[in-house]
Amino acid sequence: MTEHPILDRAVSRIARSLGDALGRRWSPHVTRQEKPHEVLLSFELHGVAREQLDISVSSGRLVCSGDHPLGQTARRLARRGMVRFRHSIPLPEDVDLSRVETARAHGHLVVRVARRPLPTPLA
Repeated sequence: MTEHPILDRAVSRIARSLGDALGRRWSPHVTRQEKPHEVLLSFELHGVAREQLDISVSSGRLVCSGDHPLGQTARRLARRGMVRFRHSIPLPEDVDLSRVETARAHGHLVVRVARRPLPTPLA
């Protein structure tokens, strides 16, 4: 941080706006698989460090947010060199939010959300 935090924030906002205007807004590619016993979400997060990433569940949605490195042009304008992203995904009603697992490998984050067992029909 420099001696001019207000100026730094303004330049970062301008860089993000420039990136948006040039079509450089970044959002991770997400693959979703619904299986009988779980929901699998795979996020492509190449270049995003573990400490720059946050996963949370709120109001029936899984939210993946963090900072992604900017491209060359915007990086010259923004001292921080990052763009903030937030991706929110609705979850089915039958998931068990107490059974969420994450794994990270090769630039991908895989989130497994277990489904609650279906009630057995009475005979």
